[in-house]
Amino acid sequence: MTDDELSKSSTFNAHVIVVGTTINNWIDNLDDTETLVALIQKSCDGHVIRGIKDTPLFKAVLDELLNYMTEKVQLNPSQVQSWTKIAGVIYNVIEQRIQELN
Repeated sequence: MTDDELSKSSTFNAHVIVVGTTINNWIDNLDDTETLVALIQKSCDGHVIRGIKDTPLFKAVLDELLNYMTEKVQLNPSQVQSWTKIAGVIYNVIEQRIQELN
């Protein structure tokens, strides 16, 4: 699909909302490691069941989120560093869970 087709796709737009809500829930639970890990694993489980196991795809989403936040919210270097670390932790949990399920 082209970018224009994606932007007009109700299915894609609905998925973007789900991804945003999921990431927001992860952020809301940064201070509760057990719940955070369980939420990330639950998301992975749902993807693996549907055959989506491409860990670089998840990393690309996290990287794009960081790029978006850096540009739109104008994060300072310290904030970028913090969000990069958080994204790294999230990605590590994703990668480990997908390996466990394979």
